[in-house]
Amino acid sequence: MAQYIVIGVLFLMIICFIIGKWSYGFIMMGACTLLAVTGAVPVSTAFSGFCDQTMIMMASIFVISRAFGKTSLIGNIQKQVSKMQSGKTGIILVLILIALSIVFGQFLPSAGTMSVVIMLMGILGTEGGEVCASRMILPIALLANVWTSKIPIGMGATAASRMNAYIEAYNPEYAVGVADPFKAAILPLIALTLYTLFAYKMLPKREVDSSKLRAVKEQAAMPKHQEYIIYFVFVAVMACIFLQGQLGSITYVIPAVGVGILIVSGAFTFDETRNVLSGDDIFLIAGSFGVSAALSSTGAGELVGKLILALLGGNPSELMILIVFTLVTVVMANLMNRTAIYSVLVPLAVSTAIAAGFDPGPLTLAVAGCTYANALLPSCSPLIGIAMGAGKYSMKEVVRYGLPFTIIFWVTTVADILIFF
Repeated sequence: MAQYIVIGVLFLMIICFIIGKWSYGFIMMGACTLLAVTGAVPVSTAFSGFCDQTMIMMASIFVISRAFGKTSLIGNIQKQVSKMQSGKTGIILVLILIALSIVFGQFLPSAGTMSVVIMLMGILGTEGGEVCASRMILPIALLANVWTSKIPIGMGATAASRMNAYIEAYNPEYAVGVADPFKAAILPLIALTLYTLFAYKMLPKREVDSSKLRAVKEQAAMPKHQEYIIYFVFVAVMACIFLQGQLGSITYVIPAVGVGILIVSGAFTFDETRNVLSGDDIFLIAGSFGVSAALSSTGAGELVGKLILALLGGNPSELMILIVFTLVTVVMANLMNRTAIYSVLVPLAVSTAIAAGFDPGPLTLAVAGCTYANALLPSCSPLIGIAMGAGKYSMKEVVRYGLPFTIIFWVTTVADILIFF
């Protein structure tokens, strides 16, 4: 009976995600509460995500990444680009914009990356030349999205741990390595970067709404010694994550030590830390760990996995499962919030692979990567909405540029998994 309750709660959760009336964190907490009050799983299991070692590490790195975004480094780089822009035309300027969007995406949360991308567009002016704002807003926004947290530094360093929180509920031997998420994204990132380098020309040259490009608040400068403390904490925490094999489980609490240093030094206040830790993403991720634990502990995950396998023909090949799951993920990524899709499809991918007798690592990496393939509708990505508003793009123009982008993403992701895993 518990299995069916868990499955029912899972599908109710998906329906609520699609309706989009409530915050995703609230929906996930509601799912955990239902699992507990119905007796499907113990309270400790339903809310286990809040004391999960991966969640402790991720929440702390959320804080450290937000603190990093307060430093002057990003702003100074942007000012230097403004100076460099004079006299730069064509491919050189495009390469500068691409390089900077990649760099920013490794150190800032998605909202911060979005803000910097907007600022970068401000250096192009509103018209003129092959490389102008109206041609670059959408391409750079989409590229910044797919590069966000891909290299294993900053939030990217937690990508493998987050996947392992789902995988290890079944078998720790299938855990993926810290660099595997980046390895699984190498071909898509290269292909989409090249696409951006040349395909921007399919977008029209027109005057854009410069007020929207510059609508980013400037932050007050912080004391230099506090900036240095943030840099030190960031570098030290990232180094410890890379040395996880040697340090062991203590790695999961080292970021929390870093947060403590930031608060004590005044580089990041307790109120700022509390605001980060009470954010919707924290409740969504912690709740998703609880739902995943319910799926594995009750056997509901394996039951769903067997059902999916039956729908695919009873005994589908590993390649067919990979193609179907990634295609479904890409389609859903253009209809729903990325984090919500991740919370639903990654546990199902793990369950299905386990039920089929396959290593769930490659499929999990592919599905997690494809949740970034949101390039068509503003409802699935704030970046697209802002790009449409500032660049005055029609829906037809967005789809004309974004559809090849999405197809390339999907095909190269499947190819990457087949080649490297």
